[in-house]
Formats: sequence, C-alpha cells, structure tokens
Amino acid sequence: MADVSGGERDLAGELKNMLGRLEALVKEASAGGSIPREKVEEAIRIIGDLKDIAGELEESKARLEVEELREVGNLIKTLGSTARELITPLIDKLMEALDGKRLGENVSTLYRSLKESGMPDQLVESIVREYVGKALSLANIGDVLSRVLAGFGKPPSMVKKEEEKEK
Repeated sequence: MADVSGGERDLAGELKNMLGRLEALVKEASAGGSIPREKVEEAIRIIGDLKDIAGELEESKARLEVEELREVGNLIKTLGSTARELITPLIDKLMEALDGKRLGENVSTLYRSLKESGMPDQLVESIVREYVGKALSLANIGDVLSRVLAGFGKPPSMVKKEEEKEK
C-alpha cells in the first residue's frame, strides 16, 4: 500500500494494519478450536513483538522529522548570521557616509566648489538638490536594509512583535 497524499509508503501504518488483520484471524481460528493453543499463544506473542516494532518505527520517524527540522533551522540561523556579518559593515559604512553632520559638510563643500568654479546659481542649486535627494534616498535604502537584516533568521512572528513595539 502506498500513501497517496505524500508519495512515500507509511510502513508503520501498513504494519499495524496487517497486524490487526492477523490478530483478528488468529482470534477467529482459536475460537473455532482448529489451531493448537500453544501455536495461538506464540502467534499472539509475535503479534505483540510486531506491534512493538511498529511503535518503534513511528517514534524513529518522528525523531528523524524533528532532527531534519532542527538541521533546517540551524542552516537558516547560520545563513542569517553570515548574511548579517557580511552586509552589516556595508550598511554601517553607508549610514556613516549619510550621517546628518557629514551630509551637511559634504553639501556645503559641494556647494562651495561649484560656486567657486563659476557655475551659474541655478545650475549649482540644481546639482546640490539632486545630490541631497540621492543621499537621502540612499539613507532610506540603508534603513530598510538594516531592518531586514535585523530580522533575518528570526521567525516571522518575532519580527512582527518587534515591529509592533517600535510603533
């Protein structure tokens, strides 16, 4: 018999099913008196042993599933830590470059350089506005990446709770 839903055979289930049928047959035969009593008792002992084996198979299957889930969880945790270790320094550098004080200094330096080069005021203003706009959009990207990385490797429910606390 094959388990149609999962594609794998449910050996423990099949074993239990066969044992149940065997047990019913043995009881039926012993009630009719056609099998010697010692043979019936031996068959019942064998059935008991087979039931124990079926139980052990179920326990073993459950342990394997738990172990597989544990391995997947450890892999995700490792990937999260590795990604965080690789990307966090990059984000830190990005955020450092976009620090408000440093951004102000950079804008001021850019403005002075453009003015000193003799560019028209309108062009200088346009270039400075574009520079500030791009710098601020990079800051937003850095903030989003920081939040994503902070939650990487954590269960979604934990990330959701942390986001709710921030609000």
